[in-house]
Amino acid sequence: MCLVWEDDSYSEGWWAEFNHKESSCNSTDIMEFNGGFIDCNVVLDINEGIMADVKSFDVGSFAGTSRLVSPRLKSFLIEAIGDSAGFFPTICRCSDGDLIGYSLLAPKRHISCVDLDNTDVIDWISPGNTIRRYSKISLKESCLEPMGICRDFHAPYFTIVGRELANMLINKGFTGLRFVEIKDANNPMSII
Repeated sequence: MCLVWEDDSYSEGWWAEFNHKESSCNSTDIMEFNGGFIDCNVVLDINEGIMADVKSFDVGSFAGTSRLVSPRLKSFLIEAIGDSAGFFPTICRCSDGDLIGYSLLAPKRHISCVDLDNTDVIDWISPGNTIRRYSKISLKESCLEPMGICRDFHAPYFTIVGRELANMLINKGFTGLRFVEIKDANNPMSII
């Protein structure tokens, strides 16, 4: 069984926006990352948040789709999942200064976990490939190993994790994260 990785930082009043002028890549590069080398340093503008707000979480939201992870969580993930994800160095530009050492997590694998036979798609970004909105969504039962992490092929705005990895992250006390069944996940594309 797999879960969707969400976070709690947005509900706490701060969120991150990609600073296109100061970053050496764009947000699409990170969404489509699947391994290999990409020279990308990211600058995020933290809205409505100061450094203390960001530091109080091990994971934060970037446009609702990518995970902004603390140095502590990054170290743990490298140990737990090996090279299943890339980590893009990130500067968090807060109202009271710059916070460094954080990274954007980018799963390298893009696999089809969404069960299209049990999903009611309202409309597509790319017909038959990328779902924009849905009224019901389901995951395949065994799309990912228990300690796995991926970005879904049909719903790339979701980071999917194996239940064992999710439980391990929760039990280690990392802050700001939440794992939900896909039917309960927030669809960041539904506001478009």
